[in-house]
Amino acid sequence: MLHTMRRLARLDEAGLTDVVTRLDEVRKLLFRAGALRIVVTCEESMVQPLEELLSALVSSLPDNGHAFEPVKLEALERAPEARTAPVPVAFNVRIFKTVRYTEADAPALLVLSNYLRDTFLHRELREKGGAYGAFAQAGVASGTFYFGSYRDPNITRTYDVFDRAVLWVTEGAIEDEALKEAILGACGDVDPLESPDIKGRREATNRVTGFTRQARELFKKRLLKVTADDLKRVTTTYLAGAPAVQTTVAGADLVDAARKERPGLFEVVAAV
Repeated sequence: MLHTMRRLARLDEAGLTDVVTRLDEVRKLLFRAGALRIVVTCEESMVQPLEELLSALVSSLPDNGHAFEPVKLEALERAPEARTAPVPVAFNVRIFKTVRYTEADAPALLVLSNYLRDTFLHRELREKGGAYGAFAQAGVASGTFYFGSYRDPNITRTYDVFDRAVLWVTEGAIEDEALKEAILGACGDVDPLESPDIKGRREATNRVTGFTRQARELFKKRLLKVTADDLKRVTTTYLAGAPAVQTTVAGADLVDAARKERPGLFEVVAAV
């Protein structure tokens, strides 16, 4: 986005005319009656008047016209990369492909993310490493698993911690009390306490992805049955030695120091 804005700022009048034409084409593709999905969170008394107003809006839009096939993007390269920015700290992330909430291993992956964050990553990356924050996150809707740190003074050390986090689970003993807390935290992740507007948006997204209230209730029942053996199994299956994508955004000095310390850490280095 930043590169695009800089490029637009350098355009002359003729170049801007071309941009306006292309934006108008995008508008015609997007703002069609059949392409619109509206989410409203409001008091019950406001449903009818808002429905009337929004119905008028939709009816004023053009029909679908020609059917458009969605563009299938090419898969991005998995090369580990660093993006340099004028910041004195680093933002590090490593992501794995796992499974969605419909699969049997998904509840254990969500519990695992809470367990790793609270028992290992917080201590190793924030308390010992000086990062402002560290996390593990399981995307049960997207089928992904993340390790991450933000406002982190370290790069190579942090990726080493990500490696050790996997061994922490597969080779160590799972703490019973920490496991119980991770399960309770995972239940809260499925149905968190939220303001009405955020709750409405989340519910709309859940319906689109199929993660309905009934599906969430079933998922939470499966969460309560997650065991220590389950955590070890999914860690071995999806994280230990599995292909991953990792990216760092950091100051140029930090990136240079990390590349000198570990030359093969990044295959791509470029400015943000």
